[in-house]
Amino acid sequence: MDSLIMDEIRKVLEEVRDLKRSHTNMDTKMDTILTEVQTIKGEHKRLKEDVEVLQLQHCAMDETVSNLEVQVDRVNRAALSKHAVILGVPMLPNEDAKELVHSIASAVQFDLPLGAVVEARRLLPKESGQSGSKTAPIKVVFSDELHKEELFAKKKMHGLLLSSAIAAGGSASSGGNRIIIRDELTPFGLKLLKHVRTVQEEADLKFVWPGRDGVILAKATNDAKVTTIRSTQDVLKLQRSHPKRPMDSSMLNSTIEEPDPKRHQQ
Repeated sequence: MDSLIMDEIRKVLEEVRDLKRSHTNMDTKMDTILTEVQTIKGEHKRLKEDVEVLQLQHCAMDETVSNLEVQVDRVNRAALSKHAVILGVPMLPNEDAKELVHSIASAVQFDLPLGAVVEARRLLPKESGQSGSKTAPIKVVFSDELHKEELFAKKKMHGLLLSSAIAAGGSASSGGNRIIIRDELTPFGLKLLKHVRTVQEEADLKFVWPGRDGVILAKATNDAKVTTIRSTQDVLKLQRSHPKRPMDSSMLNSTIEEPDPKRHQQ
């Protein structure tokens, strides 16, 4: 009987020793796991700090690139200082584009000198088979930048100008399109304009149009303050200052609008 009891006691003691050994092994494993977790936490913190540094470097690089784009664009705009684009003039059979430019100048009380227009032509689609708009833009190159600037100044003083007001544009019944005179955009200017249009609805902008000196102008309403956009960084700031919402494809396909010149002169 005593022998059986002793056997049972030995078995119990052996099981207790086994449990102790298992517990020790578990403690060791737990310590190892805790050490690994702490190591991972430390690495995660360092990675987070590295990401923050990289983000700051990326932002600084973006700003540098944006500034370089503006500087290069300033040089490209200087090469186009005598160039302008006129929109809204209806196409006529056998028209003389130079004569149209002189007619527009006369309509705004500007006596444009003979020879002041070196080149004037419609900007028609390059693809064959496309007839283009009935009011395709007219590209104009002046002999002197002063002629261009005076035409811009006279047009600004005149205000709203309709195609019915120019002799070559026909009578008022021919459409009475609004005539707009702009600087010719550089490749960067065109890219910037397209970029602003992609965020137009997101930023609650009703009007987006090219301004002078390579800037893009925008307004939420006719009476709102004009927002001036000079670089890609300005577009990003515009996006960050407005809550994001789904884009409407109809806005992306819409024409570029300007406010009523009675409220805002060009």
